[in-house]
Amino acid sequence: MLIVYIGYLLSITFGKGFMATPIADRITLSLPIGLGVIFFAWLMTGVYAYWANNYYDKEVDEMKKKL
Repeated sequence: MLIVYIGYLLSITFGKGFMATPIADRITLSLPIGLGVIFFAWLMTGVYAYWANNYYDKEVDEMKKKL
């Protein structure tokens, strides 16, 4: 996730011409890419929540039982 955020910020900083490419009347390319970054964050949160609920929590419960 950090790579995606930093990559987006660096592309805005160093790729101003590319990110300013108009794709509609008043919409530039940076808007859908930014929305993609937000969607990716939601997706990664869901993947982590699934992993934590199905694997990590079970292992923690097993460790607690051993103590």
